[in-house]
Amino acid sequence: MLALFYGFMMLLSAVMTAFEEKPVQPEIRSPNGQIVFRLEEQPDGKWCYDLYYGDIPVLTNSPLGLVTDKVDFSSGAKLAEESRRRVQETYRIGGAQTEPHSVRANEWTVDFVKNNEVMQLQIRAYDDGIAFRYVLPGTGRQVVLGEESGFRLPSDAIGWLADYAPHYEATYEPLAIREINEDSYLMPALFSTEDHRFWALITEASVFNSGGGYPASQLVGSQRRDGLLKLAFPEEQKGRADASGPLRTPWRAVIVGDGPGTIVESNLVYSLNPPLAPKADISWIRPGRAVWSYWSEDVDEKLEDQMRYVDFASRMGWEYVTVDSKWEQWEIQSLIPYAAGKNVGVIIWVHSRDLDTQDKLDRLLPEWKSWGVAGLKVDFFENDNTETMRSYERIARKAFEQGLILDFHGSTKPAGENRTWPNILALEAVRGAEWQIEGKPQVATHEATVPFTRGVVGPMDYTPVTLSQAEGMTTFANQLALSVLFESHLQHFADNVNVYAHWIGRHFLKAVPAVWDELRFVEGYPGEYVTLARRSGETWFVGSVSTDAREADIPLSFLGPGRYTATIFQDGNEAWKIDVSSRTVTREDTLRIPLGENGGLAIHLSQTPLQLEGEEGDTYEAEGATAIKLGQTTETVCTGCSGYRKVEAAAGGGVRFSRISAPAQGMHRVVLHYVSDEPGRLGMRVNQGPVQIVELPPSGIGLDKPGVRELFVELSQNANSIEFTALDNEAPAIDRIQVSPSRTGVEKRTALETRRAFDRMRFDRDGTYAVTVYYKNPGLTAGAVRASWDDGSAFDVLLPATGPLEPVGKSVFTAELTAGLHRLELIGGANFPASIERIVWAPVSAKYEMKGTDSSAGEASLEASVPSTAAGVRLLRLVYRSAVDAEAALSVNGSLSEPLRLSATQGEAAEAIRSVELAEGTNRLRLSAGAGTELLRMELVQ
Repeated sequence: MLALFYGFMMLLSAVMTAFEEKPVQPEIRSPNGQIVFRLEEQPDGKWCYDLYYGDIPVLTNSPLGLVTDKVDFSSGAKLAEESRRRVQETYRIGGAQTEPHSVRANEWTVDFVKNNEVMQLQIRAYDDGIAFRYVLPGTGRQVVLGEESGFRLPSDAIGWLADYAPHYEATYEPLAIREINEDSYLMPALFSTEDHRFWALITEASVFNSGGGYPASQLVGSQRRDGLLKLAFPEEQKGRADASGPLRTPWRAVIVGDGPGTIVESNLVYSLNPPLAPKADISWIRPGRAVWSYWSEDVDEKLEDQMRYVDFASRMGWEYVTVDSKWEQWEIQSLIPYAAGKNVGVIIWVHSRDLDTQDKLDRLLPEWKSWGVAGLKVDFFENDNTETMRSYERIARKAFEQGLILDFHGSTKPAGENRTWPNILALEAVRGAEWQIEGKPQVATHEATVPFTRGVVGPMDYTPVTLSQAEGMTTFANQLALSVLFESHLQHFADNVNVYAHWIGRHFLKAVPAVWDELRFVEGYPGEYVTLARRSGETWFVGSVSTDAREADIPLSFLGPGRYTATIFQDGNEAWKIDVSSRTVTREDTLRIPLGENGGLAIHLSQTPLQLEGEEGDTYEAEGATAIKLGQTTETVCTGCSGYRKVEAAAGGGVRFSRISAPAQGMHRVVLHYVSDEPGRLGMRVNQGPVQIVELPPSGIGLDKPGVRELFVELSQNANSIEFTALDNEAPAIDRIQVSPSRTGVEKRTALETRRAFDRMRFDRDGTYAVTVYYKNPGLTAGAVRASWDDGSAFDVLLPATGPLEPVGKSVFTAELTAGLHRLELIGGANFPASIERIVWAPVSAKYEMKGTDSSAGEASLEASVPSTAAGVRLLRLVYRSAVDAEAALSVNGSLSEPLRLSATQGEAAEAIRSVELAEGTNRLRLSAGAGTELLRMELVQ
């Protein structure tokens, strides 16, 4: 039979193009010649294939064929025709914001005939893998009863497989061939052979883009445990697939390489999907990062809570807020104009059954779009059958027409369909952070496996960086690394915004993007450790995690020319501590950084220093030295709290925050941070005055997720006390308070304008201050006021609409101010609809200038007395000039810390960053450097 095949192919070659006139072989090779797919007919009439990487067999004697209601093509089919062509394409992954990606492939189409029926086998060979699919041509009804395709692994292979579940939320386990039984397994499935010299990933592509006639498939092991994994329909498919007209199966894809890096870096599944419609407008699609209260609070999606999340998203420059399952129409319609005024889009949750017909889509999506909704989180598909695949395609198409982005949750795996529908920003299909709520699973091994498996096939909604559940599982630096390791074009950061607000990792999270231009695998082994580098524009981000303590080895050859500042966030001496440092590097350097057990690191590499994000106000910790414990209290670990401790009190017990400094007598904002599973109450006394009852909603269920309550109290100048006591044994635990001055100001109206003046605002030290404007702006139209300072500086402050229900909105701006008294005026038009309720001002950083020391002949030094109302870690930013590479010695309260590395600056000013741990009270910081180095100033970020 094989001789007849060769003869037939030689006959056909006479009419081929120049490309097709080469001697015909029963095989196809990748453009680089490294990967070979070879067809072979068995003595029993069955067709199979072998897959080689060079001379090494990766898959052998693997079956092919479809069984239709008319013909069994799995045996006895005859070769009829064949054709070949080259494929070369350029497309963007992640929308218009990313750089184009080019691919090339060779394609071979073979026609099989049996009983006058035709089945086409299309094979594509790329430089990083192969794929094949079946086509049943014709215009009538096509019915497939089963598929015989399989993948026979070498006997020495090791696989990483996950048990099948329709929501794909499973963990991968390493299995030897003899351990793979007749169970059902998820795709993608990873394996290695030849003692880990060669790697492959089995998956499928273009599933719901294949015409809607085919389900997603699963892998089923062999009863003989001989390494054969066959494709099978999901149980919910009921045994058949059908379509009108030509039926195209999804592509069956195998990514192949001589190391795991080829697998991790591959975009093969995207390449196998049809391109976006010509001239389609995708400029409106905005990938982004999102805040999401559901995981961290699990309480009703109250409008005021969502406004608080919008405020934080705006402060961080994040693009979205996702409102989960408990929203009401009036809340969404009130939230949208407020969020829009802060450049934050609103995504709403919806159940898939509410969108499972075209009629529902035609009715609901235009309505939601008319409200101003930016996108939909569609949940609870949990089904891989054909009808569900059609539903994905219908939703994607209609959402694209309406200009809505999508996040599919409780969903099938991605298979590259977001090349066709770039408004699909993420699919879940992963055992993500939601599972941590159910208990404390060991997640570090899972995290180190996902980049080699689920992470390869498309953006995933893992909802990473969950600090308040990290205790006993990973370090906080490990959690930060996930923002780089796990790709999602809609990256939900799941923890409470109050947790992120004080965390040192927020500086990195503010910078990390949602889409990438380039990915480089640095090092790794599934389930043990992994280091990846991703590029956005000219900036690189590195993430690394490990289950065992080890040293990450990171050659920086991926960098461009020139010098970069590497800002490194690495494990500290406690799981919750992160040490931050910076150094100047080039592409010739290699970073070697230790990771702790279940640890991690994150690195920002740029020729522009990392922007730092300060937190507002003076903080007083419940476990601090100036906090007096009253009655029966217990101090316990709280991974979501600022000092990683909280104070619980029995009835009558509590915490008295003493020695609270107020620069002047007057109204102050007190932000209470607390932890409570249930609604609760605390008694509050200011300066031993009468008790006021403070009602507090749940802050979150089952986890250390702090809630906040803003209170406004009158304080005296200098020392004050604020006391919180438990009114029963179930009272909320206390984390901390933040205290900031507040003013209502004096309003004057004229025919042309409205002015509200705030006189004698006291600022204790030079630095950057955040000014929060509390206001009401009824209606749906944003407005602005002019902020004018006594030094002549002025700028506009946007006041987004707060809606007809008139909740109080907040707008924050920052100003560089010197110590002393200042005056601020907020100026608006005479008919401007906003009412200014009050302002609050609070430091976010303090600056300490060098006092003219000349280091040309000797040592340069900079000393400062730094007050701190609470113990904790701060970021120190040193601005310097140096003629040579140097070091600056740093001591804190007399103890030497690791020196700051200072690179030569060629006469320009440069920055170096280091985390420092301050004690409660006054701290003495000293920096010194040798000849040729000038220390200009330092800044401590709150």
